[in-house]
Order: sequence, then structure tokens, then C-alpha cells
Amino acid sequence: MLTHAELKEWLYYNCLTGIFIWLKSFNGRAGGIAGCLNHDGYIHIKINGKSYLAHRLAWFYTYEVWPRNKLDHRDTIRHHNWIDNLREATKKQNNQNVGLKSNNTSGFKGVSRKKGGNKWVANINYNGKKRHLGYFNTPEEAAAQYQLFAEKIHGEFLHESLKKDILK
Repeated sequence: MLTHAELKEWLYYNCLTGIFIWLKSFNGRAGGIAGCLNHDGYIHIKINGKSYLAHRLAWFYTYEVWPRNKLDHRDTIRHHNWIDNLREATKKQNNQNVGLKSNNTSGFKGVSRKKGGNKWVANINYNGKKRHLGYFNTPEEAAAQYQLFAEKIHGEFLHESLKKDILK
């Protein structure tokens, strides 16, 4: 396992930008930006033949301990690794901080059109179960109900798109 001292020998981390810079000559890369953006959206950095996720290295570099849980990117962008954008989270909390799914047609999280009708329905996952929040005349009304419930149960892990007043 990589030690904190070894990490600081290999890399410099800028906590404001989230960028790592090679300190040691590695294939002529001393002074260059460390890591590769992979297909999963995360930056991976290889040290001594082992691949590390840059956001986990950022946490270790800053706090001198490996994160005990998952790390959540507050802005949900997986390669934004400045330290103020990272926070420890359980898997459940991390899953709460997600935006709209690609197949969403209402424009609002947790809102869909009722099958075979003109009403809109709001649903939320809570404690591993789907919870029905009601039927509404407009998607905005359904979204407002979703937002009220989500604020209560998700707290600081509420996705950014829900932290604004959707009725304005």
C-alpha cells in the first residue's frame, strides 16, 4: 500500500485545481500532469505499477488517511478533484447525488407521466423501496412534491439541480 510519504515523493497535488503533477521523472514526465481520464469518467494515476483513482489520492494527500467510505463529487463530475468538491459518503448517500437519467422525459427528477392518463406522478426511492408521492396536474407540481421529500431525506447529498426553487 502506498504511504503518504511515497505519494508526496511522486506527486504534488494542487488542492484548488485538483490536478496532480509528477515530481519524479517517470518516462520523462517530471513536471507534467499526472493521470489519464478513463472511459469511466475518473482520472486514474499509476504509481509503482498500481492504479489509483485521483480523487482518493487527493483525499489521502490532504488528510494523510485513506477515505473510509466512498468519495462523492459534490458537483457530480468525476474528474473534478479539488478537495472542496470531495466528501466522504456512504454508497446510499453517493447514489442520492445524481442528476436526471438519460431516459427522463419530464425534465424533473422523480417525475413521470402516469401511464394512460394526463396526470404526472412523483416517486422517490427511500430506504431501498420506491415511495409513491402522489399524482399531479403538472410536472412542476409533481417536482415540487419530490423536492420537499428529497430535502428531508437526502440533506446535504441532495443533487444540485434540486437545491433551487423549481417553481420560479
